[in-house]
Amino acid sequence: MPRVICFCKSGGLILLCVACCLLGLSGCAQPSDPVSPVGDSAETYNQQGVELYAQGDFDGAIAKYDKAIELDPSFSTAYFNRGLAYCKNGEHTKAINDYTKAISLRPNYPEAYNNRGFSYFKLDNFDQALENYNKALDLAHTIIDTSK
Repeated sequence: MPRVICFCKSGGLILLCVACCLLGLSGCAQPSDPVSPVGDSAETYNQQGVELYAQGDFDGAIAKYDKAIELDPSFSTAYFNRGLAYCKNGEHTKAINDYTKAISLRPNYPEAYNNRGFSYFKLDNFDQALENYNKALDLAHTIIDTSK
């Protein structure tokens, strides 16, 4: 079960944050794990990044995600995971850029919208945060509805 962390402080975003938490969406959570990385591949570097992230070595994780992206520029999970590491380092503008790239590669990616919302929130851009949280909720709701 993923660890759920909510970072909401005030007003209009509090209910939206509660909804995101109930759906298991949160800012700066755990990176996504690929299945069975093999050899010197983007998936292997992504997995190494996940391991470094779990150890708290966010700069090391970023370097591994960089290599994964270099090998496969269409690897949305690597952009998402690098965004998480940037988020943990407090580099929210870089995190937003990576979440945006992940979304451009995989438009129905609720976790990326949610985390981009969190980074906008940390940068006091509440309108963009709200827009992204709403999109994350819409996508998560759609995923839940179609899985019934």
